[in-house]
Amino acid sequence: IFGERAETIGRHKFSFGIAWQHFTFDEIGGIDLDALPAVFTHDDPAPGGKADVVTTLNDLSAKLDQVTTFLTLGLTDRLDLSIAIPLVHAELSVDSTATVRRVGTVDPKVHYFADGQDLGDGRVFSSGADATGVGDIHLRGKMRVFRAESTAVALGLDLRFPSGDEDDLLGTGAVGLAPFVAVTTSGKIISTHVDASYQWNGDSVLAGDLETREKGDLPDQLLYVAGLDFAVHDRVTLAIDLLGQIQFDSPVVSAVEFRALD
Repeated sequence: IFGERAETIGRHKFSFGIAWQHFTFDEIGGIDLDALPAVFTHDDPAPGGKADVVTTLNDLSAKLDQVTTFLTLGLTDRLDLSIAIPLVHAELSVDSTATVRRVGTVDPKVHYFADGQDLGDGRVFSSGADATGVGDIHLRGKMRVFRAESTAVALGLDLRFPSGDEDDLLGTGAVGLAPFVAVTTSGKIISTHVDASYQWNGDSVLAGDLETREKGDLPDQLLYVAGLDFAVHDRVTLAIDLLGQIQFDSPVVSAVEFRALD
């Protein structure tokens, strides 16, 4: 499903397909996205400023649909060239329940949320948007370097182009380069495949500052997949893949205790 096989399709042959994927996101850093807390402090909490803070509890919904068209050409019996072009639809919305916490003041007219003529300590803010467009295009070359009776090994290179709009969450905004190795064993009923790759990424505004448009280094990744193919019937195959990744020098989201007067 996700893992690369070591076999090639053969000289002057081609393969064409379309795949649809739907993603929903439930948590980030172990924190549920439907109860994501955040605290906003005053511009000047030092002496002479205000110690009041605004606490928020945020319900965030993130969904992504991707339809990928891919084409593989067999340049030789041992060498394949593939291209994958994704069409991506991203949706992001948030409901934020905000509350003024009067740590340094007592007068409700100092800090408040205005709702018509009423001054209150709380308010719910909502926002959302969606976007559709071409995602990051992938170009892949794969060469089979070893083949025995039931085992094959291939080496390859995956090149990602920043064709998707990173501001609309349609792409990464950075060039990516990923060499990989794939090992496949074939049997009459069960076949196995294992592959691993190291993803080098360039600079992207997603890893920098969205307001100033300053780019930062998008974290590199070590990706690995292990899977099984079961021959259920002559015309039916069941595939199971286990995916893993290790990110290097990546910022993380974590919940910490906040003390307003510290």
